[in-house]
Amino acid sequence: MQYTFSRFQVEGTAARDAHLPRVGLAYALSPTIRLSADASPLLLERADGSTEITAGGSVNYAQEFEYGHLSLTYDRTAGVAGALGEVTTSQGLTGVLSLSATRAVTVALEGGVRASEAAGTAADFLVYTAGIRLDYRILRWLSISGGYRYLRQDDRAGPLDLERNVVFVGLTASTDARVH
Repeated sequence: MQYTFSRFQVEGTAARDAHLPRVGLAYALSPTIRLSADASPLLLERADGSTEITAGGSVNYAQEFEYGHLSLTYDRTAGVAGALGEVTTSQGLTGVLSLSATRAVTVALEGGVRASEAAGTAADFLVYTAGIRLDYRILRWLSISGGYRYLRQDDRAGPLDLERNVVFVGLTASTDARVH
C-alpha cells in the first residue's frame, strides 16, 4: 500500500492538490525477474475547485543480469503540462538499461514517452526523453553521477513545442537499511 500526495504550486495560479492512494502487488517470476503493479483512483483538484476522479497506477517489469538490469515501467499519475503550468493526467512508458562495467562504475541508458492532458483545457502534450548516466562509487555510501538528457515536448494542441538538452553532475549518499 502506498499513498502519494502532490501539491502543484505554479507561479500565478492557486496551489492544487492530487491524491493517489495505491494498492499493489509484487511477484517474483524467477530469482532475476520481478513484476509489480498497483492501481488507484487518481483525484485531481481543478482550477475551478472541483475534483476530477480518474484511474491511476503503474506496472513494472524488472530483470537482473550478471552485469546490470533492465526495467520497463508504465505509469499513470498527476503532472504539470509544460509551459502552461496546467495540472494534468500523465501516462507514460519508460525503459532503463543499466550496465556495471566494474564494481565502481555503472552506465545507464534510459528513454521514454509520456502523454499529458488536462480535461477542459488546451493542455495536450507528448514528451520524449532519452539519456545516458554514469555513476562512479567513491565509497560504499558515496557516489558521483553525471549524464546527459534530451527532452522533446510536442504540443498536440498548439505552438508550445520545446527541446531541452540537460547535462548534470551530482553526489549521492545512501545506506542500506531494512525495516522489519
